[in-house]
Amino acid sequence: MSKGYLINNVLEFWPEEHSLVSRGAERKTISINVPASRCFLLLLERRSDLVPQHDFFNFVWGDAGDTVPPNTLYQNISILRRGLKAIIEQPVDLVVTVPKQGFKLNEGAEVVEIDSVNKAVPNAILPLEDKESTANKSSPQLNEAPLPAVTIREGNLRRWYAMLALLLLAITAAHYYLLTREKDFTPYFNSYTALKNSGQCHIYVNNDAEDYTIHQKALQMINLNCRLYPYVYVTAYQFIPVVSLITCNKPFDEQKKTLRCASYNLRGVHSS
Repeated sequence: MSKGYLINNVLEFWPEEHSLVSRGAERKTISINVPASRCFLLLLERRSDLVPQHDFFNFVWGDAGDTVPPNTLYQNISILRRGLKAIIEQPVDLVVTVPKQGFKLNEGAEVVEIDSVNKAVPNAILPLEDKESTANKSSPQLNEAPLPAVTIREGNLRRWYAMLALLLLAITAAHYYLLTREKDFTPYFNSYTALKNSGQCHIYVNNDAEDYTIHQKALQMINLNCRLYPYVYVTAYQFIPVVSLITCNKPFDEQKKTLRCASYNLRGVHSS
């Protein structure tokens, strides 16, 4: 049973799912990224008390909070506000900015703790496969028998890791393709979060990571030449044992003729 919050009797927030759910006539759900979700959770736990900026860094990013610049916090507060406005569509700003100090929840907000038993079910449009399975529930299906459980044997672990490595190589190749296309493109790394600069290096990490511990370990394992390739883009997840790095001579959003990049795939970072 998961814990949630009901705000002003019109909005549900489910921290474990990082989702905002409306309780109006037209129910809808919006998912926000993990850092924005944890920012909202901290505000709700403190209710109308002022939350200093340094508390957000510790609560949202943990040990990596010291490397996160203030702009990243402001960016995630902005993401949270856009999600809230899209759900409740009212002029009252639930998240109040206290200049040079931090943020707090609007003092007029009514917050009630709820559990998953009270959760509203949004009237969302089901994916095509869900609609078909619902429509055909009454008719027998030849493929409805449960699939046998699959166990990964120790001897197959190397093959599994190799497949994941190939997947990351394919992603890296796709990145390179974006760099070499003749037509204009939308920069892939626009959504990445900037960490504090390290010497000549400008470090960017994937914004959907829960923390940046693995990213920092990867950066310590490799000797980067930031004089030639100062812009570093790191992609890492807890459940994928390979870390991808792409280093460029200029920001990724510049034109192909002047942009040069190198890519790396690191293994063993998680266990170090």
